[in-house]
Amino acid sequence: MIRVLCSDRKDKETGTVTETYHCISVLFPSFFLLSKHGTQAPQAHRTLLYSLNLNLRCFALHGTCYNTLMEKKRAIFMDRDGTLSHEVGYINDLSRMRPYAFSAEAVQLINRSIWLAIVVTNQAGVARGYFTEELVKEVHQRMESILATGGAKLDDIFYCPHHPTAGEPPYRRDCECRKPKPGMLLKAAEKHNIDLSRSVMVGDKISDVEMAKANGMAGVLVLTGYGRGELTYQSDNWQVQPDHVAENILEAVKWILKN
Repeated sequence: MIRVLCSDRKDKETGTVTETYHCISVLFPSFFLLSKHGTQAPQAHRTLLYSLNLNLRCFALHGTCYNTLMEKKRAIFMDRDGTLSHEVGYINDLSRMRPYAFSAEAVQLINRSIWLAIVVTNQAGVARGYFTEELVKEVHQRMESILATGGAKLDDIFYCPHHPTAGEPPYRRDCECRKPKPGMLLKAAEKHNIDLSRSVMVGDKISDVEMAKANGMAGVLVLTGYGRGELTYQSDNWQVQPDHVAENILEAVKWILKN
């Protein structure tokens, strides 16, 4: 599908409208770029593209024109503590952020694929007053730095600092971003053009799988962190079942990319 992005600019003094068009057409193995700047719409370009039954969509983005061949993306969403990093309780100091030795390889595999690598994590310690949002951001910077030494890069990180009953406003509230509610997934999907139905959630709690299932996603449980205990002692009470149980995030990613 081809999308054509256009913008109109109006001179405040003269009232002259300048329309900008950038059109990309793909014809078999080759492509050509057609562009025109001026007060007249490039009707010939439009006619050509419509004649090929291509889907044109025009919209303004910061007053600039871009051409994109946009496809919905797939993402592997990962919990943080107990999935990518050691479960050590609330991380109230940078030194407590310790990614698993295999996490960088797992993220690197995602980086080499068509999937996005995105972290979604509840950080209610902010609401409880155990640490600040600034520390959460610093912890994430440390995690990204450690992963980078292994050649891995996260595409994004989303966190929820709220709790429905603990702490004081604005952090004490029944938000839509606290897992297993879908807020962080929806925000990521909008920001990165992600098809959630073709994405996967990986975590060490059944609540991660519940969130996945509620949003039409596959859910994978890892046995690191709380995972093994949840599988051993709580699985009889699960309302949903994971699509796969993996030893750790590396094995989970391998399974996802294979299947």
